[in-house]
Amino acid sequence: TERSFINRSACTRPLGLDLLLDGLERLRSLRRVFASGQPEKLEYSLQVPQGLRWFAADVRMTPPVPGRAPSVTLVARDVTDQKAAEAALRESEERYRLLFDLSPLPTWLVDEETLRFVAVNDAACTQYGYSRDEFLQHSLPEIHFSEDHAGFREAFGARRPVGVRRAFRARHCRRDGSALEVEVHSYTILLGQRRVRFAVIFDITARVQLEEQLRQ
Repeated sequence: TERSFINRSACTRPLGLDLLLDGLERLRSLRRVFASGQPEKLEYSLQVPQGLRWFAADVRMTPPVPGRAPSVTLVARDVTDQKAAEAALRESEERYRLLFDLSPLPTWLVDEETLRFVAVNDAACTQYGYSRDEFLQHSLPEIHFSEDHAGFREAFGARRPVGVRRAFRARHCRRDGSALEVEVHSYTILLGQRRVRFAVIFDITARVQLEEQLRQ
C-alpha cells in the first residue's frame, strides 16, 4: 500500500522533504478517489536505484469484482525523459529571451498575418519613444509614414521560407513624429504554429544624411 511504501522508504534510506511530500500526495489522491469515485491525474517523483524518476499517473476506482472489496488503481508511466526535455526547452527559451531583452539594438517580433507587434525589447522602446504596452497596441504599418506604405508592402508582403534572412532599408516614424532611417534584418520563424517575423533594426540615419551631403 502507499502507507507501507512511505514507511518502508523512510526506514531504508533518507527521504528528502520533496519526496516525502510526493508520497503523501499520492496517498491523498488515492483517498480522494476512493471517497468520491472520481478519477484524478497525478505527477510525482520517485527515488529508484537508477536515480530520481518522474511519473504521470491515472488514479481511478478499480472496476468492481463480485465478492471483492472496492479498491483504487494507480496506473503510472515514466515521464522522466519528457520532463527533462521540457526543462531543457524552458532553459533554451529563457536564454533566448535574455538575448532578446538585453540586445542593445531595437528588436521585435511581428505576427506575419496581422502585422501586429508580438514582442519588443527595451532598446526598441527607447529608440521609438513608446512604452512596451503602447508598442504592443500597434501594428508594423503604423510606424511607417503613409507615403511609404507602398514600399513597406513590397518589402514585407512576400511570404518567405522560415529562417531565410532578408535585409532592406526603410523609414520609420517615431512616437514624436520624427523620421528614423533604418536597415532592417528580418527572418521568419515559427512560434508554435504561428509565423512571425523576427527583426533587428539598425539606425542608419546619420549614414543616410552623410550620403545626401556627399551627393550635393
